Amino acid sequence: MKVEITPFPLTGTLPAMPSKSMMHRYLFCAALADGPSSLVCPVISEDMQASMDVLTALGASFTPTDQGFIVTPIPSPRTDHPVRLDCRESGTTCRFLLPLVAGLGLSAEITGSGRLPDRPLKDLTEALRRGGCQVSADTLPLSLSGAFTGRQVTLPGNVSSQYISAFLLMAPLLAEGLTLTIEGPLESEGYVAMTLDAMADYGVTVSCTGSTYTVPKGACYRAPETATTIEGDWSNAAFFLAAGAIGQPVTLTGLDLDSRQGDRAILDILAAFGAHVRQDNGAITVSPGHLAGISLDVSQIPDLVPILAMVAACAKGTTSFKNAGRLRLKESDRLQATASLLAGLGVSVRQGADCLQVTGSPVTSGRIQGFGDHRMVMSGAILAACAGWGPVVIDQAQAINKSYPAFFDDFAHLGGHYHVISHRP
Repeated sequence: MKVEITPFPLTGTLPAMPSKSMMHRYLFCAALADGPSSLVCPVISEDMQASMDVLTALGASFTPTDQGFIVTPIPSPRTDHPVRLDCRESGTTCRFLLPLVAGLGLSAEITGSGRLPDRPLKDLTEALRRGGCQVSADTLPLSLSGAFTGRQVTLPGNVSSQYISAFLLMAPLLAEGLTLTIEGPLESEGYVAMTLDAMADYGVTVSCTGSTYTVPKGACYRAPETATTIEGDWSNAAFFLAAGAIGQPVTLTGLDLDSRQGDRAILDILAAFGAHVRQDNGAITVSPGHLAGISLDVSQIPDLVPILAMVAACAKGTTSFKNAGRLRLKESDRLQATASLLAGLGVSVRQGADCLQVTGSPVTSGRIQGFGDHRMVMSGAILAACAGWGPVVIDQAQAINKSYPAFFDDFAHLGGHYHVISHRP
């Protein structure tokens, strides 16, 4: 899909969409619980659907309600033939799924699409092999068989926090529990905290001592008696909050200021740039200020880099993003993609192996790639609307469906001007 953005400032109020990251975690807990549970999540993205589809293939079921789903958990699994599981383009689905299949003692053929087959799995697959599983490859597609029989797992902390979350989510399936040790600094640690919260809501308490997590013997997921409402998504809210920093005031509702989501750091970062941030009765408003470049260590908030780079393009001076190497392993090489997007609109930008420098510059019209990456499409649209001097065409704009299918609807609700040039991918 090709979309043309005509510059026009965004302003107004929006409710935040449900958190994709939290929804993944609750889906896996609910699918392993001792009975049905209710999830309130009125908007489903492609990544959420990918998790629902693989869990359905394993025997779970999802009955729609007015605002979400009743989840009926996986029954005693059949192990007499391999199950085929397609993770589509969802990295979270894939990484959570592999240990789950091993914990259930199933044989499976697991596939994916887009850039997912290029994304790293080796530390995860090697940990499964050490636990007694047979894994045919370290990238998708792969075959997995054999029940996981390990009681201890060691994983690096600087590759993907999803590996850690995946083994924690699977651990209650193991009769003897699991001890998981993290080697080195843990990056994106907020996502592990989110996993622990979801597990606790389903009755599983994980103890943590230093860099070691322990899921005790006899742990069991228990369905909550009341519905669980998926909290607002800070990662997706960041795009429109950033619009408020570089255009006109934007207000978001439905965000938890005490959330474990690491990307709630967007508020402090926008304030550091010089934007005005106000909190009032659960509503968060960001307004423009005198923006100036800053230096950021993004090891804990890699997903924010594309949209923060758009803010940097509108700030006086140079902004430096450090410890950003993991961005090269996302839906696109996000360091390269961000640099290409900005350069295509006339912004001065330099990249290194794990860093990015953006110098504030006038934003021109042009045509930019979406790189098949939802965060790149949304970042480009915000910059083009709020800071551009002429029309900007974005290719592969359908990538928004991965995490935020209503993005352009909300964009228009805030006054954004866009039209679809072509529905072709």
